[in-house]
Amino acid sequence: MTISRFVLTLFLSTFISPAFAEKAVQNDEYRINEAAYFLNSNPRKASLLLKKIDPVKLKTDELIIEYHHLSILASLLLHEEQASEPSFALLFSMVESKSFQDKRFNILYNLGVWLRRGGYYSQSESALLCALRSANNAADKMKTLNSLGGIARHYGKNIQAQDYFQRTLEQAKKVENSKAIAISNNNLGVMAFEFNQIEKANGFFKVAYRNFQISQYESGELNSGINLLFTFALLEDHDMYNRALPRVKELVDKYNSDAKNAYFAWVNAFSEVQLSGYKHTTVQRGVLKQKFESIDEAGLQRLLQKYIAKPLEIEVALLPKKALGTKSLSIEARPWLKKAIECNF
Repeated sequence: MTISRFVLTLFLSTFISPAFAEKAVQNDEYRINEAAYFLNSNPRKASLLLKKIDPVKLKTDELIIEYHHLSILASLLLHEEQASEPSFALLFSMVESKSFQDKRFNILYNLGVWLRRGGYYSQSESALLCALRSANNAADKMKTLNSLGGIARHYGKNIQAQDYFQRTLEQAKKVENSKAIAISNNNLGVMAFEFNQIEKANGFFKVAYRNFQISQYESGELNSGINLLFTFALLEDHDMYNRALPRVKELVDKYNSDAKNAYFAWVNAFSEVQLSGYKHTTVQRGVLKQKFESIDEAGLQRLLQKYIAKPLEIEVALLPKKALGTKSLSIEARPWLKKAIECNF
């Protein structure tokens, strides 16, 4: 009886193993598709679905590359960047695959984002320039040029940054993307600030603010709204400042970001001096100085020091030079990264 039962079990396992294997492949493919579906609406769920898959058991290049690409996207959306490097290393070991080439632009662009978030600005620029060579449509060119403009501004290369942002706007208009048009105009307004062109900056910020409202992108509306208040105060336009203030204040309270709160506090304090002749107390100036330190964007710190610090009678220290410097990931230990940033594939 025992022997016959053993033979029957062996027979059944031999017979159904291929079916189980096929089902496992289908389950993995289903989970990958499901993760792609939830990626933007629920990146945490997408990440959990991907973690149920053993990537070593994936059978095709297409599934392997899609799995690692989605893993990178999920980690970027969740700000869990440390999880991305193994997936990048795997992807760049498969550059000859058609599936890699199909996603070449997106992989390179996301590498640029990953490197920038880590503070590796020079390597990020190299990855983005490589991505730009692979961009086949206006939307891809638009977001890459915008990212390159941000890196140039980080280094204070204002003419180069302005050129990148102008080229971004041209691409945004081609695809009639209100959000992208808003972002481009906002960035061009900031560059006009850098060149002391306040009325021109005001015009860019008005267009940006309107298009952010059209696209219902409140985070952008908040940023361009504070920028707009800044120009109204500089232009001593009391009526327009008061007209725009309630909505911007509503968004500041809603999003409650330390950096945005600090920027708004500085602009509003400046408006009190510029439009009403108010003189802040020593305690109030001390609070503003403390808030300044929570602004981690070097370019914004420079603008506040340039236009507002003196009227507020506040001495501030900008981010140290080393914060503008560039760190580099070791390419000797990462041949995949050397390949990517040299764009030799």
